[in-house]
Amino acid sequence: MKLILSRKGFDSSAGGVPSPILPDGRLVVLPIPDARSTIPYSAISHAGESLGPLVSDLTRGRIAADARAHLDPDLTKESLPRQPGWRPVFGQMGQALGHLRNQGVGPGDLFLFFGLFRRVERVAERWRWVSDAAPCHVLWGWMQVSEVLSLGEELPSAYSWAGYHPHCQRLGETGNALYIARRRLQLAESGDDLPGRGSFRTMPRSAG
Repeated sequence: MKLILSRKGFDSSAGGVPSPILPDGRLVVLPIPDARSTIPYSAISHAGESLGPLVSDLTRGRIAADARAHLDPDLTKESLPRQPGWRPVFGQMGQALGHLRNQGVGPGDLFLFFGLFRRVERVAERWRWVSDAAPCHVLWGWMQVSEVLSLGEELPSAYSWAGYHPHCQRLGETGNALYIARRRLQLAESGDDLPGRGSFRTMPRSAG
């Protein structure tokens, strides 16, 4: 089994700010902006709350709540309304996909996602950064690969549930694929029954 570290979410270049750590320690991964996506930040839910206000407040309006988001990897069923058959999924294309293919990444291999985070607080009904909290890199999620779907001109009917995904808005472009998650995590000599994908919910208050 190969382990692949993959940096995902807002940072200084994509989004321009870190992703937030809420006052209770919950990690909220902000997907990077993508004008070609059909998914607005306001439609993405985290623990029942829209990401729109977080994005707008923390970027001081530079990225609006209704701006489009590249929701990828998409690991949490509750983030959006889903079609029947939905599976957690991660898209790659171009040079990044070529590198994964050259390294033989495929079924059974495990992506570990990390990103840049910083603590936030809510003051006067708006989110803002905690002034003395420094940004920090955090390992926030995982996904074990079940299958790799190479994307061509059309999305196969068996995968119609993925039609919303940003990489399915770019069908026909060379070098485009979806990595689909295993239902259960499979690790050698482990008796634990864990999902094949997921996010670490919180960060200790002593960290970051």
